[in-house]
Amino acid sequence: MVRDRVNAVNAKLLNAAGAVGVFVDPRCKRLIKDYEQVKWKADSNGNILGDIDKSSKDLTHISDAVGYLIDAEFGMRQAGGPR
Repeated sequence: MVRDRVNAVNAKLLNAAGAVGVFVDPRCKRLIKDYEQVKWKADSNGNILGDIDKSSKDLTHISDAVGYLIDAEFGMRQAGGPR
């Protein structure tokens, strides 16, 4: 689920205890741009929908890739079950 992947990435960037689990090298300009500009899709009334806004062809690709890696390795699922 998209929301779970986003939550896993956010928890690695900075968790509730204030610990940073992933550092982004300043040379990773596109990843930084994605983290700063990618947002949730919204309907015409501004209500947030359950998916990422992929309307810009320049955004989401690199953050999606990193997100899948983080979710696979450190996802929010309970241990012991099928993945």
